[in-house]
Amino acid sequence: MNPKTLLKWLIPIGLLIFICIGLASITGGIAYLNQRADQSTGAGHPAESFSFNDLFKGVDQATTANPTAVPDGFEAPGDLTQVFLPVFSKPLVSTPQSATLQSLHGIVQVQEADNSWKTVQTIELKAGQTIRIWASSSAVLHFFDGSYVVLAPNTRLTLETVNMPTDGAREVKLFQPYGGTTHHIAQLSASAIAYHVRTPSSTGTATGTIFEVTVQEDKTSQFSIMEGVVEVTGHNATVLLTAGQTSFIANGDDPSAPIFWLSGEGEVTQTGGTWIIGGLEFQIHPDTVFLGEPQVGDIVSVRGRLLPDGSRLADRINLLVPSLTDRFRFTGLVESMGADVWEVSGQQIAVGEITLIGEGIELGSRVLVTGVIRTGGVLFATSITLLDEDTFPFEFTGLVENIDDHHWMIGGIVITLGETTVVTGDPVVGDLVHVEGRVLEDGTWLARAIEKVEEADDFEIIGIAESIAPWIVSAIGFEVNEFTQIESGIVVGSTVRVTGRILEDGTWLARAIERLDERNTLIFLGIVDSVDPWVVNGLSLTTDENTVFIGDIIVSSLVRVTVLVQPDGTWLVLRMELIDVGPVIGCIEFVDAVVGLTREEITLATGIVIPRAIAEIEGDLQIGSRVVVKLCFGQNNVMVYAWVFVIDDPLRPTPTPRPDPTNTPSPPPPTSDKVTICHIPPGNPGNAHTITVGASAVDAHLAHGDHLGQCTGNEGD
Repeated sequence: MNPKTLLKWLIPIGLLIFICIGLASITGGIAYLNQRADQSTGAGHPAESFSFNDLFKGVDQATTANPTAVPDGFEAPGDLTQVFLPVFSKPLVSTPQSATLQSLHGIVQVQEADNSWKTVQTIELKAGQTIRIWASSSAVLHFFDGSYVVLAPNTRLTLETVNMPTDGAREVKLFQPYGGTTHHIAQLSASAIAYHVRTPSSTGTATGTIFEVTVQEDKTSQFSIMEGVVEVTGHNATVLLTAGQTSFIANGDDPSAPIFWLSGEGEVTQTGGTWIIGGLEFQIHPDTVFLGEPQVGDIVSVRGRLLPDGSRLADRINLLVPSLTDRFRFTGLVESMGADVWEVSGQQIAVGEITLIGEGIELGSRVLVTGVIRTGGVLFATSITLLDEDTFPFEFTGLVENIDDHHWMIGGIVITLGETTVVTGDPVVGDLVHVEGRVLEDGTWLARAIEKVEEADDFEIIGIAESIAPWIVSAIGFEVNEFTQIESGIVVGSTVRVTGRILEDGTWLARAIERLDERNTLIFLGIVDSVDPWVVNGLSLTTDENTVFIGDIIVSSLVRVTVLVQPDGTWLVLRMELIDVGPVIGCIEFVDAVVGLTREEITLATGIVIPRAIAEIEGDLQIGSRVVVKLCFGQNNVMVYAWVFVIDDPLRPTPTPRPDPTNTPSPPPPTSDKVTICHIPPGNPGNAHTITVGASAVDAHLAHGDHLGQCTGNEGD
């Protein structure tokens, strides 16, 4: 055969053989990795992606009354140049003598050999290494046999011994000086295990179980068992805990006798020394932790103990869904803008110095109005927000995870700072901040203001619903539960308003998802004057076959009413709920100041003392707060209900703009209650117009380019 002809055939055949060998190698490698991954999950451990929320079900995430406090031993973070969002995948642990840190959220660090701390993402660890979890952060530690540990915020954990094969004896020794952990031990029938968790006051030994360990600031430890058995040893004694039992161990003491722990969720109907949650009584003790200032009418979660006498003792009460009282919200077009009254789509809206008015609003603008309903049905706006077709407002509280000149990572969101962004309190990485601004058309989250705060607040996000199962709005994923109020008619593409709270593990939990259209809804409290026809607080109401009535409502009852304002101006009742059967003689409303505040009562400057057990509170109530108060009285002038709305925060500092050398300092604003300024809409100076605002709002307007006094007509030059 001609050599050239032979070469012509050999080259393609050789290439084909080479490609086949390569494909076989790749296939074999993938099969091997999948086999290792399946082995690493262990018996009883899911091989596929897991739910982050399922991991945190039952975790005692709050170890102190201040969830943002940095525990002893936390120093300023070192390498924080990278932050990472949660990763959901099956664990790959290379050896029985190692463990993999996954599903990180917020700031998670590992101690280096020189005792410095390095912020990490997924990383494999060995015995002798220490992990610490910052506030509003979390992580999951996986072992080779499929066991894993969920680390709650404000937690430190050291791996002292790690040997977790899928066959043969297994052993783990962990040291937890503070924080909260939940341990899931894989059940392997052919493999014995010695699993130890040591704390400053005790040691727990498990042989195959699910249990929690919590260590308080005073070094008191608590072991709580979900499944299986755990031996807990203190100073000289050991107790055996089974499923449903818990024990406390004070530093240097022996474990307390086992008692049963309990948890649940429900509405608060009584506060004080005894709380009623979901119809069950819970006793409060000096160390009970309250998160979010829960009040009567709120939905809360409760974690506690069942005492030998059958009574329930609450260790932690966490606000889930605040109660809404005398509230309204609707969208419409601005038809007039007066100093004291606006008109929005034919509805008269009262405004005042506490009304937060968004930038860029002018006649014809589409706005979202939220506020309170005052005596006589007067709608008073607490905020008026511009609903721009291209940008949407946001407001939330989150952990600062990274900082550079123009971009901060806050609560897992990249926040852009502009020249006019106002930063208050000198926040650093690891601080909790309140941030507000607008999501621009290109998806940029541009901050208007960032303020360092001490505790988490609610979030409010307005945007387009990109997905409903799961819920995604403005590229943010939201969790919902049975308490989330989801308005009907929402589809992908709808403009929605999402309100809720970022939980300690970083989850964005939605309290309400509302459709922003022309459905004008209001919620208010009132006394029933008539039931046929329905009249509440002198306001005539209409009902239809879809109206929901809760409780046996009669004349003189105190009720909470949700109405839909119809196009013809009539108020259609969507829901009417009994608060007090009465007879309620009457209600008064006034402005006052708080001079005393305890868990049991609120004392006002006028000398009125309000029992907290009958009070619904909106806002951050503090001594010195200026408040709107509504009190309702029954027979013999007995106070049966109180509503307290905070309109002024005495401890909130006045924001100051970020330094800008190109700007000439502005003169201080006048000290009168009302100030006239020239408002220059960003990007549209030709539309500058004169407005009157409260003195407290002047700094923010000046920081955005407005100037004192009336407009001169030259602002667009």
